[in-house]
Amino acid sequence: MPSFPKPSDLFQSWGLNPDFIHLNHGSFGGTPRFVIEKQKHYMDLLEYEPVDFSIRKWFPLYHANKEALAEFIGAKPHDIYLVPNATVGVNHVLHNTKDTNKTWLTTNHAYGACQHALQRIGGAKGNEIVKVTVPFPLQSEDDILDAIESGITPDTTLALIDYISSGSAIIFPIKKIIERLHARGVKVLVDAAHAPGMVDLNVDALDADYLVANCHKWMCCPKGSAFVYVNPRHQAEFHPVLYSFFNDWDVDNARHWSNQFIWEGTRDYSAYLCIKDTIEYMATLVPGGWPEIMARNRALAIQGAKLIADKLGVSLPVPESMLGSIVTIPLWDDKVPTKCFHYYSDLKNKLYDTYQIEVPCMLFPKAPTQHMRVSAQLYNSLAQYEYLAECLLEIRRGM
Repeated sequence: MPSFPKPSDLFQSWGLNPDFIHLNHGSFGGTPRFVIEKQKHYMDLLEYEPVDFSIRKWFPLYHANKEALAEFIGAKPHDIYLVPNATVGVNHVLHNTKDTNKTWLTTNHAYGACQHALQRIGGAKGNEIVKVTVPFPLQSEDDILDAIESGITPDTTLALIDYISSGSAIIFPIKKIIERLHARGVKVLVDAAHAPGMVDLNVDALDADYLVANCHKWMCCPKGSAFVYVNPRHQAEFHPVLYSFFNDWDVDNARHWSNQFIWEGTRDYSAYLCIKDTIEYMATLVPGGWPEIMARNRALAIQGAKLIADKLGVSLPVPESMLGSIVTIPLWDDKVPTKCFHYYSDLKNKLYDTYQIEVPCMLFPKAPTQHMRVSAQLYNSLAQYEYLAECLLEIRRGM
């Protein structure tokens, strides 16, 4: 068995299990120790004086974090509100879309949970769901643009499009997609779950109709922190799924619309209150702050993926210009792998149980075609990808 490699020097900033190699930051993120301590601090404040915290302290803390997030993502604070995750945000948007007996469009690269929401909510409204096939591997962004445009009909009113796809790890040319769909009269819901902290996100400049994204992935905020953006042109007809307090606050200023979504009743909102702390703390980990974090993670992911691909004798399925901090690598499909969970193959469990590597191996776009997706975060090292490549070769020799 290959020698177990060391992570990067920044590994100690996270509380990750040192006996495993974590190459799957993209699925659920990873929150630094410092931020977890901050979250505990807010939880302690709540439990020390529940009424004082919930009634007097929570509201200004929420807005301070929302303002910091808005600046980070290039949006106005009153055009966004916080939710536990991007899937919840997608559901909010779809429930607010009044179309009936129309056509809703997405691609075969859309995240599974969001596809389910589209089918269920759209179907209940009598809408036809069209899923266009984006080629994979692909040669250029034109493959995506042409596939999406081919699915538009006169009845198409809404498109759910990834900014960065989950299984295939493609950075979609989202600005061009939005412009083309708008030119055909189609509203666009962008699933940007992976975008904040991976790419230089500027929400206002995209001019999407709706956009949802996670803070707990590449921003490294605590689990349960995400946001919904609604373009001002749609806010008048966009309403809460749950009605509670704060709906009637600040009715005479710009906060009123977003206030309607901030309180779902009594629960632990501490993850929301760590967004500002996380943005500021992560920027201190490397000299160049967030621009260096994004560039460094992208460079390591691509370098590691190329190393693995070279060892396996395969080619990356996406042009390098369309890659970020997650990269998908084709694996062997001459022996049909077993599905172990959802769309994951049994190779995922083999790598975890035998070699202590956490990395997703997916039957994508469908069995027997199998791909592996590697992530890169500041705690990773190139040696870990070298180890993964050697383990894959050892498994392959034993098949």
